[in-house]
Amino acid sequence: MVHYDYKKLLEADDKFRRWYENNRRSSPSAADGRLRRIGLICRTFNLTPKQIAEKDVDEGADFIMDVVATFEKQGAKSDYIKNYVEALKNWFSFNKKEITQKIRLPRDNAVKVTKVSEEQSPVPEEVKKVLDVADQKQKVEIALIAFSGLRPESLGNHTGNDGLKLSDFPELKIDEQKKIVEVTKIPMMIKVRQNLSKAGHQYFSFLNAQGCDYLKQYLEFRLRDGEELNANSPVVTSLKTRNFKHITTTKISDSIRKAIRKAGFDWRPYAFRVYFASRLMSAESDGFLLRDWRVFMMGHKGDIEHVYTLNKKLPQETIEKMRQSYEKAAEKHLSTVIQTSMTTDKVLATFNYQFLKLGGYSDQEIEKFGDLSTLTPEQLKELLQDKSKQGLGLRENSQKIVSMAELRSHIIQGWEYVRDLPPDEAIIKLPSM
Repeated sequence: MVHYDYKKLLEADDKFRRWYENNRRSSPSAADGRLRRIGLICRTFNLTPKQIAEKDVDEGADFIMDVVATFEKQGAKSDYIKNYVEALKNWFSFNKKEITQKIRLPRDNAVKVTKVSEEQSPVPEEVKKVLDVADQKQKVEIALIAFSGLRPESLGNHTGNDGLKLSDFPELKIDEQKKIVEVTKIPMMIKVRQNLSKAGHQYFSFLNAQGCDYLKQYLEFRLRDGEELNANSPVVTSLKTRNFKHITTTKISDSIRKAIRKAGFDWRPYAFRVYFASRLMSAESDGFLLRDWRVFMMGHKGDIEHVYTLNKKLPQETIEKMRQSYEKAAEKHLSTVIQTSMTTDKVLATFNYQFLKLGGYSDQEIEKFGDLSTLTPEQLKELLQDKSKQGLGLRENSQKIVSMAELRSHIIQGWEYVRDLPPDEAIIKLPSM
């Protein structure tokens, strides 16, 4: 919330108001921060924003250095002063006065140790502890950050007038009558709209099976509680106020922080995005995921983002490869629970694998067959026949010639007699399958 004194500055100067609104379109939180800093400078130096803007480039550079010196004498740290320098340069730039002179900031005597600099990525066991004590809403908030890599402001923006909607989950279906939520594909795609992306471009990520379970339970609870869900419904909303509207980034962060503290940790909520990044880096080193895909799913700009933006979408084949890679990475590196349920395809693949192993195939040979769930009974039969031929020293032919002395032992092994081959040989064949 902007302080009353700062609002008075906006009301008194139309150009200053336009500067603030222009900044706000990019980032409301950054705009409010710059407004507060210019307001404090105005009070400290008894100036108005207009009087600051009227300074020429040289005067502007001198003024910024005076601001630095004043805050330095007050004992302010370098990072704190840097934000005021940036705000002033931004205001001068808006007035077509670019301050290019190098502004030196004070060097702090001691090495600055902050919570952020000391923060390490949580491990799955720690994330599990937080999820175990979190309520349904907190589980969803944490999952979308820790398992999908979203920023808290994508869940609900700075002002609370927008955030992720159910329409941003194209593979989610709501049955209002039965009060049931269905996820048609797992991992499920999440589309992050341009206005919810910090980098200002649309992208997508995925949510693993564990996160889908949390989301399904949370939405079904809201359905049973009387909320009418539709495409524009917020994915995260307050269960206490029951106004069913988006909530602010600050409230989402506060909610997550409560679960973190309850579990006995003192991390920032953003630590869950650090978890996503570091765990997927491990998955990348294990060969589960391409670096460009990891960068894209975190909302950063890169080669995949360029292709996605240029063509408005990626080929479906590429999307499905990304989904499969994410699923493997999430199963080993992100999930904090062991998934006990198996899909039909996984059951078929497991059965066919065991069947081929019993037939004499090695793991290296089986790997060449690709997706085992797609093998038909006829294909399995042919594969077993081929392996049987190899074991008997045959290639394409199912018959062979043996001496009469060897005939008896072959018949005992299961070969079928065809006919004599004078003077002392016989033709035998593989038994019918």
